[in-house]
Amino acid sequence: MTKLGLPVVDISPQGKQPLSFQLGHTLIEVWAPHQDPRVHDFEPDRWQREILDQIDAGKSPFVVAPTSAGKTFISFYAIKQILEGDNEGAIVYVAPTKALVNQIAVEVQARFSKNFKETGESVLVIHTRDYRINNPTGCQVLITVPHILQIMLLAPGQMQTYDDGVIWEQLLLLAPWPIIALSATVGNPQEFNKWLELTQRANVNELEMIEHSTRY
Repeated sequence: MTKLGLPVVDISPQGKQPLSFQLGHTLIEVWAPHQDPRVHDFEPDRWQREILDQIDAGKSPFVVAPTSAGKTFISFYAIKQILEGDNEGAIVYVAPTKALVNQIAVEVQARFSKNFKETGESVLVIHTRDYRINNPTGCQVLITVPHILQIMLLAPGQMQTYDDGVIWEQLLLLAPWPIIALSATVGNPQEFNKWLELTQRANVNELEMIEHSTRY
């Protein structure tokens, strides 16, 4: 059938819907949700799967993504790996505020449980200036704030009063293990990544930055 005497020609690639043909190039490829056997609650996007790959490889991922972009599950994946590995491994979750410590602790308690043969051992320890639940030396998941972890890592003679930024720097320099850095508020991620990469290299850990700018 013709219109105005001109033949109608379909120039779109075979098998593509008109919307996909016209707007497909504008879609954000990094989303690309796909099933992954490591995640059971949802289909992770490509950038999220890349982070899981880094954790599995023993690397230190530095993730910059806005609030509600889908970062929190990364911490739970790392916790799950530690708990399923053996009874000796441990992971430290450092939250900037006591309120966030409490929030994360509730989620960890709801998600994970484990039976231990030895008395005094537990899955979770909550440790802030105000209170402590369970024994920090007998847990596999320690949730705390920067000041408390500084006290735990430094000898009494090394303790000094610093502002929060300096304490975070100290902890990053002291940590001999791989880290998972999650942030939504880094103003200069490229510069911070260079510094963080040097600290991890000194501890023979490989760091890679993944930046995601879209929230759900």
